[in-house]
Formats: sequence, C-alpha cells, structure tokens
Amino acid sequence: MDTTETKKKRPNVKRIAPFPESWEQRVVEIVRVEVQSLLETQRPQTMELPPPREKVKGPKGLPVGRGERVKIGVTLDKAIADRFEAEYKRLGLSASTLIETILWHWFNRPILSFQKPDE
Repeated sequence: MDTTETKKKRPNVKRIAPFPESWEQRVVEIVRVEVQSLLETQRPQTMELPPPREKVKGPKGLPVGRGERVKIGVTLDKAIADRFEAEYKRLGLSASTLIETILWHWFNRPILSFQKPDE
C-alpha cells in the first residue's frame, strides 16, 4: 500500500511517531491482523440462553409465554443461512431461540419484555 492510498483511507490521522512512514504502515497491518485473529479465536463456543418465559394461559386456554413477541424476516447469504441452520439443529434449538440468543448477547443482555426491570 503506498502512502497516497494510506492517506486517502485515513484522512484525519496525523503521524505522531518519530519513525519512518513505512514502519507505521507495517505496524497498522500487524495490529489489523492481530485484532482479526483475536476476534476469530475469542468467539464464545457456548452462549448462555436468555431467561425462559413463564408460561401463562392464552386466549384459547393453551400455554403461551409472557411478554411481547415480534415476527421478523431477514434475507441472508446462502452460506450463512446454511451454517445457521446446521448450528441450531446441532444445538437442538429453534431458529428463533438461536437468533434471539445471538442478539441478546450482541445487545449486552438487555432486560426482556417479560422481565421486571429489577430482575
């Protein structure tokens, strides 16, 4: 990567180090590679499931979970969709439970619609 290209990608970055710019480029590349490696190796192998919903009698007398539920649809790349399907089947979960678990962790385990704020 030449210096012109570097400056175009990072226009607000000023050089503060007293070493040659070629070293700076190399350090940036090393950090990028190391961060990517950490992200790949630190991915949790197991995730805690969100708290279960208490079942109550629904309008037809059948048990339903408390709280509000929202149905969504998404479009994914086939490779990701295939891996997602294989993973929820491997774990013995529904697709809804797996995606809810992933998003629950992504958003730092927020309080869910059926939980009281102090739980």
